[in-house]
Amino acid sequence: RALRMAKVPVVNSQGIRPRMKLGFGPACPTGIESEAEYFDVFCHGDVLPQDYVESLNRWLPDGMMIVDFDTLPWKSPAINSALIANTYAVRAENISSADLHRLVEEFTMSDRALVRVMRKKKPKILDAKNHIVDAAVVGSTVHIKLGFAQGGSLKIRESIAVLLGMDAAETAKIR
Repeated sequence: RALRMAKVPVVNSQGIRPRMKLGFGPACPTGIESEAEYFDVFCHGDVLPQDYVESLNRWLPDGMMIVDFDTLPWKSPAINSALIANTYAVRAENISSADLHRLVEEFTMSDRALVRVMRKKKPKILDAKNHIVDAAVVGSTVHIKLGFAQGGSLKIRESIAVLLGMDAAETAKIR
């Protein structure tokens, strides 16, 4: 609705019920709050996004705003294929800062971190080292950067279990 109200010249699909051509980045897992989202808007002509940002922000719901933008060539990859990782901030209330540092260091120094996961009701063994791109303790929070991988990916709660243990995975607050 905000795109229409701001009069952004969005390309529509063909057919009986034309829809705006938009592309959205991967959704957050249920119960996880996001601080930023990415999306593609396909527009007619040579559009300068800065001409529409102020108007768009005026029509967006409270607490939501466009903070940055970029113009891409028409044949650029979709946002889902262009993103390579998500970063999560995890608060594990019951683990001391010293233990957080030790656990992340142990993971970082290990050669492999095999984890058994269920995918499509079948067990699968993944090496968490192939999926957790980075892990660092910042204050009382662990920042976990999870890469998108072909052939299966690790969920954030599975990553927390590998790094901090099952109890932490069940009670952690994630952003």
